Amino acid sequence: MRMEGVKGQWNMALSIGGRDYPANPTTVKELFWFESIHQNLPSLSLKIQDTDGSFTTISSAGDGVPIEITLGDGDFSGETTARFNIQGPPQITHGAGYNEIKINAVLDVMPYMRKVATGLMEGSSSSVLAQLASQVGLSFEGDTTSDQMVWLPNNKTIAGFVRHVANHGWVSDGSCMVTAVTDQGKLLYKNIMAPQYSGETFGYGGQRTIVDWDATSNAMVTNHNRGYGSTSFGFDAEGVLKEIGKITFNMFSGFLGLSEANVNSLGDLGGRLDSLVRTAGNSHEKYAEAMHQNKRLRAMFSTDLNVLVAEHTDSQLLQGVHATPIDFTTLKPSPTLTGPYILTSRTKSLVRSKYIERMTFTTSGTS
Repeated sequence: MRMEGVKGQWNMALSIGGRDYPANPTTVKELFWFESIHQNLPSLSLKIQDTDGSFTTISSAGDGVPIEITLGDGDFSGETTARFNIQGPPQITHGAGYNEIKINAVLDVMPYMRKVATGLMEGSSSSVLAQLASQVGLSFEGDTTSDQMVWLPNNKTIAGFVRHVANHGWVSDGSCMVTAVTDQGKLLYKNIMAPQYSGETFGYGGQRTIVDWDATSNAMVTNHNRGYGSTSFGFDAEGVLKEIGKITFNMFSGFLGLSEANVNSLGDLGGRLDSLVRTAGNSHEKYAEAMHQNKRLRAMFSTDLNVLVAEHTDSQLLQGVHATPIDFTTLKPSPTLTGPYILTSRTKSLVRSKYIERMTFTTSGTS
């Protein structure tokens, strides 16, 4: 692929269907390269200009057309390369002597979405997810878990089975297991209550400068519905009714603090009842507890800090980062939003001929 760029601003190379595209901010009208814990695979949205009709023909083949892309911040050391797969027909609009082509694509590991998991899989949840990753061409990085059993796929796709296994994954009291696929083709399986710290800092005095930011919270929805006071109940393999409803303080992370408001609300708010599936003798002993604990603690992560940085970053999804956003009214660090977070999504893009990343940091610990 032919690399183009402006030092200190952007660099890019793009190939569609095996043919080099003259990629620059003039010909690439729109670019959103997105990876997130909330989607099965990273995605790419492109709008390009085609002056001779060749890329209109190539992209019109739809499903399966490969896209290879490299995008960076113009230093030619901070860049990412990935391969995507077009999904569906493009949207084509006509201009004076050109077409504009809107393309949607996902990371080129389609068996992850489409292949059905078969056979019994024995081992811990981490070892089973490593096996599933290898079946579809993904690498694997996961925490060690304490949940040995025989896992039954029940005709789920690989992606669906990964979510099922992760929901019942268990490390200890206070663990919370989350999965994600990175744009480098790696399946992550991490306990977000004990995250690996990336070493990257963002904001005032940090190694990465925050250009702009906003913060959002879903606490009124997720925490009140599930996080604070939800109860799960069901019968175990011996037919004994069990109820799981308490949160104890060892269920909170040493890395991520918990706000005083959340602590004061424990046991007083919520009230959702979840009916647990009756377990068989095959299930690991914390199978039901894991389902309750994982969902409940995920709900506590309800505050997002969305930041813009004008440089290539290195942190991986589900890693811990530290952010110090500036309060623009005082020009001092925000006291309520400064602290540790988990990286949960990132969008790479070009804005006004400048490389930009929009990153979402998530926490349960703001005041």
